[in-house]
Amino acid sequence: MIVINDDQRRFLKRPFSEPVKDIDKKALEKMNCKFIVVGDYSTQFFVENGIEFDVCVVDYKTERRDISEQSKKVINTTMKNRKVLKIHNPKGVVSDEAISMVREWVEHGDKMFVIVEGEDDLVALPFFAYAPEDYCVVYGIKNKGMVVKKVSAPFKEEIMQRFKGLMS
Repeated sequence: MIVINDDQRRFLKRPFSEPVKDIDKKALEKMNCKFIVVGDYSTQFFVENGIEFDVCVVDYKTERRDISEQSKKVINTTMKNRKVLKIHNPKGVVSDEAISMVREWVEHGDKMFVIVEGEDDLVALPFFAYAPEDYCVVYGIKNKGMVVKKVSAPFKEEIMQRFKGLMS
Protein backbone atom coordinates (compact mmCIF):
# COMPACT_ATOMS: atom_id res chain seq x y z
CA MET A 1 0.00 0.00 0.00
CA ILE A 2 1.20 3.49 -0.79
CA VAL A 3 0.13 6.33 1.47
CA ILE A 4 0.56 9.51 -0.56
CA ASN A 5 2.99 11.93 1.08
CA ASP A 6 3.16 15.72 0.61
CA ASP A 7 5.86 15.50 -2.07
CA GLN A 8 3.83 13.01 -4.07
CA ARG A 9 0.66 15.06 -3.56
CA ARG A 10 2.39 18.12 -5.08
CA PHE A 11 3.47 16.01 -8.06
CA LEU A 12 -0.09 14.74 -8.54
CA LYS A 13 -1.59 18.25 -8.50
CA ARG A 14 0.05 18.98 -11.85
CA PRO A 15 -1.81 17.48 -14.83
CA PHE A 16 0.25 14.79 -16.58
CA SER A 17 -0.54 16.48 -19.89
CA GLU A 18 -2.44 19.59 -20.95
CA PRO A 19 -6.14 19.27 -19.98
CA VAL A 20 -8.51 19.50 -22.93
CA LYS A 21 -11.96 21.06 -22.47
CA ASP A 22 -13.43 20.50 -25.91
CA ILE A 23 -12.11 17.06 -26.76
CA ASP A 24 -14.12 15.03 -29.25
CA LYS A 25 -14.29 11.51 -30.61
CA LYS A 26 -12.20 12.29 -33.70
CA ALA A 27 -9.39 13.85 -31.64
CA LEU A 28 -9.31 10.80 -29.37
CA GLU A 29 -9.33 8.39 -32.32
CA LYS A 30 -6.35 10.22 -33.84
CA MET A 31 -4.34 9.39 -30.72
CA ASN A 32 -4.22 5.80 -31.93
CA CYS A 33 -4.35 4.21 -28.51
CA LYS A 34 -6.62 2.07 -26.37
CA PHE A 35 -8.16 3.80 -23.38
CA ILE A 36 -8.24 3.36 -19.63
CA VAL A 37 -10.75 5.86 -18.23
CA VAL A 38 -10.56 6.90 -14.57
CA GLY A 39 -13.43 8.84 -13.03
CA ASP A 40 -17.18 9.02 -13.36
CA TYR A 41 -17.54 12.07 -15.60
CA SER A 42 -14.76 10.94 -17.93
CA THR A 43 -16.41 7.52 -18.18
CA GLN A 44 -19.79 9.13 -18.82
CA PHE A 45 -18.25 11.30 -21.56
CA PHE A 46 -16.80 8.22 -23.29
CA VAL A 47 -20.10 6.33 -23.04
CA GLU A 48 -22.25 9.21 -24.28
CA ASN A 49 -19.92 9.82 -27.23
CA GLY A 50 -19.63 6.16 -28.22
CA ILE A 51 -15.87 6.06 -27.64
CA GLU A 52 -14.49 2.58 -26.98
CA PHE A 53 -12.39 1.90 -23.89
CA ASP A 54 -10.95 -1.22 -22.31
CA VAL A 55 -11.13 -0.24 -18.64
CA CYS A 56 -13.11 2.23 -16.61
CA VAL A 57 -12.65 3.04 -12.93
CA VAL A 58 -15.50 4.73 -11.08
CA ASP A 59 -16.62 5.43 -7.52
CA TYR A 60 -20.04 6.95 -8.34
CA LYS A 61 -18.92 10.24 -6.83
CA THR A 62 -17.58 13.57 -7.96
CA GLU A 63 -16.00 15.99 -5.53
CA ARG A 64 -16.95 13.53 -2.77
CA ARG A 65 -20.67 13.80 -3.61
CA ASP A 66 -22.78 11.08 -5.19
CA ILE A 67 -23.35 11.42 -8.93
CA SER A 68 -26.93 11.58 -10.21
CA GLU A 69 -28.94 8.42 -10.80
CA GLN A 70 -29.06 9.32 -14.50
CA SER A 71 -25.25 9.53 -14.68
CA LYS A 72 -24.96 6.24 -12.83
CA LYS A 73 -27.39 4.61 -15.26
CA VAL A 74 -25.37 5.86 -18.27
CA ILE A 75 -22.09 4.63 -16.79
CA ASN A 76 -23.54 1.24 -15.82
CA THR A 77 -24.52 0.50 -19.43
CA THR A 78 -20.86 -0.37 -19.99
CA MET A 79 -20.88 -3.24 -17.47
CA LYS A 80 -22.17 -5.61 -20.12
CA ASN A 81 -19.48 -7.91 -21.54
CA ARG A 82 -16.91 -6.67 -19.03
CA LYS A 83 -15.36 -8.17 -15.95
CA VAL A 84 -16.88 -6.19 -13.07
CA LEU A 85 -14.66 -5.78 -10.01
CA LYS A 86 -15.19 -4.03 -6.72
CA ILE A 87 -12.06 -2.90 -4.91
CA HIS A 88 -11.23 -0.86 -1.83
CA ASN A 89 -8.95 2.14 -2.19
CA PRO A 90 -9.10 4.53 0.77
CA LYS A 91 -8.64 8.29 0.31
CA GLY A 92 -4.99 9.33 -0.07
CA VAL A 93 -3.83 5.77 -0.74
CA VAL A 94 -3.03 3.39 -3.58
CA SER A 95 -4.13 0.09 -2.06
CA ASP A 96 -2.43 -3.26 -2.58
CA GLU A 97 -5.80 -4.41 -3.94
CA ALA A 98 -5.68 -1.72 -6.67
CA ILE A 99 -2.10 -2.62 -7.60
CA SER A 100 -2.91 -6.35 -7.76
CA MET A 101 -6.01 -5.67 -9.86
CA VAL A 102 -3.97 -3.73 -12.43
CA ARG A 103 -1.24 -6.39 -12.56
CA GLU A 104 -3.90 -9.06 -13.14
CA TRP A 105 -5.47 -6.95 -15.88
CA VAL A 106 -2.09 -6.60 -17.62
CA GLU A 107 -1.65 -10.38 -17.45
CA HIS A 108 -5.14 -11.28 -18.74
CA GLY A 109 -6.22 -8.22 -20.75
CA ASP A 110 -9.90 -8.43 -19.79
CA LYS A 111 -12.19 -5.52 -20.51
CA MET A 112 -12.99 -4.27 -17.03
CA PHE A 113 -15.46 -2.15 -15.13
CA VAL A 114 -13.92 -1.29 -11.74
CA ILE A 115 -16.03 0.09 -8.90
CA VAL A 116 -13.92 1.65 -6.18
CA GLU A 117 -15.06 1.91 -2.63
CA GLY A 118 -13.07 4.94 -1.49
CA GLU A 119 -11.15 7.13 -3.93
CA ASP A 120 -10.91 6.26 -7.62
CA ASP A 121 -8.42 8.94 -8.78
CA LEU A 122 -5.26 7.36 -7.42
CA VAL A 123 -6.06 4.04 -9.10
CA ALA A 124 -4.67 5.68 -12.26
CA LEU A 125 -1.13 5.38 -10.87
CA PRO A 126 -0.75 1.60 -11.18
CA PHE A 127 -2.19 1.81 -14.71
CA PHE A 128 0.52 4.34 -15.60
CA ALA A 129 3.11 2.02 -14.07
CA TYR A 130 2.00 -1.25 -15.69
CA ALA A 131 -0.21 -0.66 -18.75
CA PRO A 132 1.27 -1.46 -22.15
CA GLU A 133 2.50 1.50 -24.18
CA ASP A 134 -0.38 1.31 -26.66
CA TYR A 135 -2.69 2.70 -23.95
CA CYS A 136 -3.70 6.18 -22.88
CA VAL A 137 -5.01 6.89 -19.40
CA VAL A 138 -7.79 9.48 -19.27
CA TYR A 139 -8.91 11.38 -16.18
CA GLY A 140 -10.75 14.62 -15.50
CA ILE A 141 -9.64 17.75 -13.69
CA LYS A 142 -12.35 19.95 -12.20
CA ASN A 143 -13.13 23.00 -14.37
CA LYS A 144 -10.19 22.25 -16.69
CA GLY A 145 -11.26 19.29 -18.80
CA MET A 146 -9.80 15.86 -19.39
CA VAL A 147 -6.20 14.79 -19.35
CA VAL A 148 -5.24 12.15 -21.91
CA LYS A 149 -1.77 10.79 -21.16
CA LYS A 150 -0.13 8.16 -23.34
CA VAL A 151 1.68 5.46 -21.39
CA SER A 152 5.39 5.57 -22.18
CA ALA A 153 8.55 3.96 -20.83
CA PRO A 154 9.97 7.28 -19.48
CA PHE A 155 6.72 8.14 -17.71
CA LYS A 156 6.40 4.61 -16.29
CA GLU A 157 9.91 4.99 -14.88
CA GLU A 158 9.08 8.36 -13.33
CA ILE A 159 5.93 6.94 -11.70
CA MET A 160 7.85 3.93 -10.36
CA GLN A 161 10.55 6.19 -8.92
CA ARG A 162 8.12 8.57 -7.22
CA PHE A 163 5.80 5.81 -5.98
CA LYS A 164 8.17 3.02 -5.06
CA GLY A 165 5.40 1.00 -3.40
CA LEU A 166 4.01 0.18 -6.85
CA MET A 167 6.88 -2.27 -7.30
CA SER A 168 6.06 -4.38 -4.23
